[in-house]
Amino acid sequence: MLRVLPVVLAVLAIATLTVVQGFYTERWVSSEHAAYSASLLNKVPKQIGEWEGTESEVDDDTLETAGADGYVSRGYTNPSSGKSVGVWLIVGHARDTARHTPDVCYRASGYKPAESQDRQYLTLDDGREVSFFTNLFERQTPAGGMERQRVFWTWFKPAEGSGEPVTWFAPKNVRYEIGAAPALYKLYFTVSGEEANKPPEDSVALDFAKTFIAATDPILSKANGEVPPGFQGAEKPDPPAEAFPPSAAHPDDESTDESTDESADDESTAG
Repeated sequence: MLRVLPVVLAVLAIATLTVVQGFYTERWVSSEHAAYSASLLNKVPKQIGEWEGTESEVDDDTLETAGADGYVSRGYTNPSSGKSVGVWLIVGHARDTARHTPDVCYRASGYKPAESQDRQYLTLDDGREVSFFTNLFERQTPAGGMERQRVFWTWFKPAEGSGEPVTWFAPKNVRYEIGAAPALYKLYFTVSGEEANKPPEDSVALDFAKTFIAATDPILSKANGEVPPGFQGAEKPDPPAEAFPPSAAHPDDESTDESTDESADDESTAG
């Protein structure tokens, strides 16, 4: 009996570690829920208040690199003001959507960060707070000018069956807070030209973000519920015919939280 005891304890220890790791990596989460989360993006409206959305073309290679199981890629324009904001909203496994952020992709497209990455906060009308990462990227044009784009990005990690409201946030430690989620939403708002030169707190991107999030959270909040009975899986939307500037609408890449060590093992991707 005493000889068997160490073996039993070893088996129990391995089983316990397996269960703990399974919950940590969310191995036990339903793939059906991930597919349902992707299907919700098909319901994001093109018309949001005064803002009119124009579809942006996204090729299969970009979607694969981004790890997008579902996506929205649009340029929203306000005809009254003439201002435009690019939106890139995707959902997929966190192994892709958590680490593919604007830093590497913009560099691959010839951009360089013009500032240090920072956080920006937005308070919604219902009192919820949204946190974003933001940075300004620039590159020289063939004519010798300077092209600039400011990007705000954030994530929402749905919890099946929780019934909680949607929470968009820029985590302090991406790898440990959201790095294993099988369904993770990522949202970019991008502005260019003169709008990119404004301080981030004065950006029209944040004004539009408030409107966009208010319109889409009731849709995406269903990802915090149960998968409807009879759900058959997500159908990916047809590729759109009309294009918005790719770097403004879907700049995908690698990097994560504020610290540089978190992006040390990143690989360049196309955006």
